[in-house]
Amino acid sequence: MLKEVKEFFSSLSDIDCWVDGTGVEHFPFQSTPSEFLEFAENDLKQKGPQAAANSLANAKRALDCQLDYFLVTYGLSQISSKQNWSTSKKISLMDDLGIVP
Repeated sequence: MLKEVKEFFSSLSDIDCWVDGTGVEHFPFQSTPSEFLEFAENDLKQKGPQAAANSLANAKRALDCQLDYFLVTYGLSQISSKQNWSTSKKISLMDDLGIVP
């Protein structure tokens, strides 16, 4: 996988995000990781197994979204989408690159 990433960077011609004059990055997502975490926290305030399941699902969405933000930022989202990378594959990439142990 690391070889694929290195090859991808060497042939990179288009990045999925852009920076405007203010330095603000724009991402093609409707929700942010912090919004999903807020949803998870709100779910935890409710009682019962359904609320706990919803909280866990929103926490996973926050993780997935954060990984996707990284991939977009570094121009890897096209290859990850094309190859349908799983969350575990994205985390393995972070580990291989020394970003997340």
